[in-house]
Amino acid sequence: MASGLPLAGSCNNKWANAMFESISPAIRSAAAAAALSTLLVAAPVLAQTTAPSTSDQTTAAPAKTKAPRAKRSRVDRVEARIKQLRDALHITDAQAAEWNAVAQIMRDNANAMDKLLKDRTATIQTASAVDDLHSYRTLADAHAEGLHKFVPAFETLYASLSDDQKKAADELFRSQQRRARGKQQSG
Repeated sequence: MASGLPLAGSCNNKWANAMFESISPAIRSAAAAAALSTLLVAAPVLAQTTAPSTSDQTTAAPAKTKAPRAKRSRVDRVEARIKQLRDALHITDAQAAEWNAVAQIMRDNANAMDKLLKDRTATIQTASAVDDLHSYRTLADAHAEGLHKFVPAFETLYASLSDDQKKAADELFRSQQRRARGKQQSG
């Protein structure tokens, strides 16, 4: 769930695809960036409250065993993203409170989107076109609400980051946007 919302071509629903494709590329790019931002904030299960020790960093990392994407829940993917971000940003003990707030919002957003997507999946085969659009709007509203919670918490965290940490955060967000654009262009 980058955002939990399907990209054009990834949804089996022709109405949703047609609606998505009618949105201008600039708006789609902005929405993708917003969705990716939400993902960055919504994956908190593995967030730690202390920075890794130097001895942890010098030991060999265990082989990564990643479950196939289809078998990992949206919440599990968000938790993995939280851990990845914490590690990439080198969150310090002094930044733990700000980080934990961001991570919790990521978790809450992931749980909310997961519930909505499960509800949608359970009813989509029998939903009318109008019901489908209402369901899609509910997802979009939940995504926007999640961003409204995430952005202030991330701003607080960002303000506490060192210049090197800010550069790392900026690059992480840029690389996510590049990947999203690449998927849109190839999809």
